[in-house]
Amino acid sequence: MPSDTGPARVPEPRVISCLGTPLTVTDHAGALALCLRLARGDRPAAVEFCIREEWATTLDDLIERRLMLSFHERLSREAITDVAEILSSVGRLAPDRVAEAIDGCVGRLEERYGRIIPGSHI
Repeated sequence: MPSDTGPARVPEPRVISCLGTPLTVTDHAGALALCLRLARGDRPAAVEFCIREEWATTLDDLIERRLMLSFHERLSREAITDVAEILSSVGRLAPDRVAEAIDGCVGRLEERYGRIIPGSHI
């Protein structure tokens, strides 16, 4: 006689909608698609997703880990500033610390990864 409980079921991955496209939260391809959207200029949606769904709380965490922009060829000070301003607008970065966080992130990228961010040196 078959068991009523059956084999253990693996929960389905959670699917979200980002800019009208369904993305699987636990799927690396979904994360890559999100990063590509960010690179194309859809910064607010990608950053807000990482803050809301991945609990990102610092600019360095967003740039280096959540959005994986450390090695993106077009990463600029302007893009870092955009991310910092979004982080501030949702209350995760005090407005009076935005400039300091940007400078710290740019310095860390140069020190840790050898990245010279356009718009950062005169």
